[in-house]
Amino acid sequence: MAVEHSCRTDPLATFLLKVSGQRTWAVALMAVGIYAVLVLGGGLAVSLRYERAGVQFLTILERRESLLASYLCLLVAPAIWSIYASQPKWILQALMDVGRNGVIVADRQSDGFNGFMQGVVHVRLGKWAYSVAGVVIGLVGIVVFLAYALRPGNPYFYGFRSIWWLVNPAYLGAVWSPLVIVINAYMLVWIVVRQAVAVKSFTDVFEEFKVSPKLFHHDGSNGFAAIGQYALGSGLFAVFFGFWIFVMTVFPALYGERINADYITVLLSFFYIVAIPFLLIPPVLGAHAQMGKAKDRALEDVAIQIRVLLSEPYDQTLPVSMAMVELLERKYQLLAREYRTWPFNTQVIRRFSIAAAMPLVATAASVLIGAYVG
Repeated sequence: MAVEHSCRTDPLATFLLKVSGQRTWAVALMAVGIYAVLVLGGGLAVSLRYERAGVQFLTILERRESLLASYLCLLVAPAIWSIYASQPKWILQALMDVGRNGVIVADRQSDGFNGFMQGVVHVRLGKWAYSVAGVVIGLVGIVVFLAYALRPGNPYFYGFRSIWWLVNPAYLGAVWSPLVIVINAYMLVWIVVRQAVAVKSFTDVFEEFKVSPKLFHHDGSNGFAAIGQYALGSGLFAVFFGFWIFVMTVFPALYGERINADYITVLLSFFYIVAIPFLLIPPVLGAHAQMGKAKDRALEDVAIQIRVLLSEPYDQTLPVSMAMVELLERKYQLLAREYRTWPFNTQVIRRFSIAAAMPLVATAASVLIGAYVG
């Protein structure tokens, strides 16, 4: 798979793919190292210097601040980096897996399918405008975030007027802002763009080619499971984001501060509720439509045979006809059970639903308990 070709207009992704060898864990470790040394290590140096100078600010040496900073730098950021670098591979892998399962049926299948991959998927992913938009949004994000962070009574400052990543302008401009805001915003823009490309490509491939679902396929989805797995993987990213909302909401309460249940929490929770179905449903709609049509065709073929037999006049062949009707009825029931209409494994989607609901329920419960106790 020419994953690098799909990232030719994204220099950061190209670099990460080459350095990591397209291994997700390698990208995550790289992010952990960069954020541990530059952000946390630099923040520690800044905190020690300004603390000795007698400046009053929330230092990273405070346990409540070091825990939150470590969570953001060593868990949230590596997750974003990993998804960003691996997403092109996941998109292409899902399409190739469906092709290898024999679900795609067309004349000169190999040439046609490979041509679709090269001429459609790679072209859609290769636009410079996406990188430019990512940089612009990242720069705007710095202004917006700082305006929010400097608002009066910020609960994450715990009564201090400043915080460790604000006290030194050089650290703020050269380390913290680029790594924490710009790069992550840039990556998130690309993640959203690639998700849109994946949805469009998955839909188009099932409209461009005929499909033939494979009954009793080991993936439990008639050979379409790769599309569902990609959608679930995208949804898990949103679940991770949901737990981040929960942590950011309740963390101040662990140190005697009020729960951070302001309008930002409500807005982020709303985005989370919207994000789950947006990430889960659109990628599989093309497969769902074709799987449903294939099931309807198969059932209708059997139903036609049953109707023909039942329309025969009453004569000595009736017992034979009724025996055939019973066989066809059992076949109809078997097909109705085994033809899937969604590319999801039932048990997996149930577990995902529980995981997706947990951060939202936990956040809502924390806010309600905080309001009651307050």
